[in-house]
Amino acid sequence: MVMRRIRYRRAAGPASHLRKLSRGAAFVLALHLVACADLPSGEPAAIEANDPFESANRRSFAAYEAVDNHVIEPAARGYRSLVPAFGRSAISNLLSNLTAPTTFLNDLLQGNPSCAGEALAGLGLNTVLGLGGLIDIGTDAGIPPHRSDFGQTLGVWGVDPGPYFYSGFGPSNPRDILGFAVDLVADPFNVAAVAQLGYGAALDRFGASIIDFREEHLEVIDDLKRNSLDYYAVRRSIIQQLRSNAVARGRRAHKWSDPPGCGAEK
Repeated sequence: MVMRRIRYRRAAGPASHLRKLSRGAAFVLALHLVACADLPSGEPAAIEANDPFESANRRSFAAYEAVDNHVIEPAARGYRSLVPAFGRSAISNLLSNLTAPTTFLNDLLQGNPSCAGEALAGLGLNTVLGLGGLIDIGTDAGIPPHRSDFGQTLGVWGVDPGPYFYSGFGPSNPRDILGFAVDLVADPFNVAAVAQLGYGAALDRFGASIIDFREEHLEVIDDLKRNSLDYYAVRRSIIQQLRSNAVARGRRAHKWSDPPGCGAEK
């Protein structure tokens, strides 16, 4: 669910260790961000499971949970304890701002010029006046960030998601995996980072996004684990519902008789 201008130097200590953890997390959970733009606090309405590989998926999910329990969650808690709230907010704003170009492109592809205009305006305000995106000027100006991706775009175009599956990369479906790949190569910040700093810079960005997401949702995920009779099924339902809602939002946003509905999630 997000670098660029930093000169990478060899460094010892907590910062270097956290960067190594985040790179490892990026390999395991990059596609997880595609499905998890946000997690609601309650159990979602049931939708068709569409999970023909459930037995294998549950084994993959158990492996993911082991990685999360032993690597991602401890790193997220360490991040929370080491970095003050204003610093975490700045990093979250920056990661959100980096997704604005692909959001702009996907809004256009979905036929949503008003949402594309919001994405472009927010990008300009946050980049120029918000110190490259560290400060969320757009929200204060009435332009909260929203997220559009190519998996959502394919859904707006009528492409079915295909079966749900849980690979070593996290929960997804064929449509969202293709969308993730397209967004990856179309993202100008990724292209620039790889060209100037190598693939490690892109992995750092993914890792930072994962740690940022996990820290933000520590309590929500803890609550889901504690109160769900079947955590796998609850997570599957949440992820599928979020993706279904994202496609529905993209379809209605260009209908001028309705409110724009661009969304306000990062």
